[in-house]
Amino acid sequence: MDNIEKIEHDGKMLAIVIRKNFDNKGLTFVTEDDFGLQVGVHIQDKGFEAKPHKHLPFEELKNLSVQEIFYVKKGKIRIGLYDDEGKKIRDVEGNTGDTLILNCGHSFLCLEDSELIEIKQGPYRGKKEKKYFN
Repeated sequence: MDNIEKIEHDGKMLAIVIRKNFDNKGLTFVTEDDFGLQVGVHIQDKGFEAKPHKHLPFEELKNLSVQEIFYVKKGKIRIGLYDDEGKKIRDVEGNTGDTLILNCGHSFLCLEDSELIEIKQGPYRGKKEKKYFN
């Protein structure tokens, strides 16, 4: 896909970056089918309509990895990507208009004054739900 960067390590998808100039017409789902967050990008013509619908709740979810999305509304950030043991794999940068979908341990640094929108699964479990790496 044009302007989509998929970052893998040892067969695991660590992150997906949707660059601001992504322009595939229609609906493009960029995440893997087994991701807890299903992310689709719509580029639709005037008059496109999705029929009224709702999504049915899951009966039970267990051992679903927590994923996170950062939309860089303004600025520039650097995200560090880490494996499950806390070893840094690489950095990836996001600029104004980019969307970064994370499926691994991570850190981030604002390289400029930045405005971000962060999305992850809930409900929020407090700080006890995090494992910090040294």
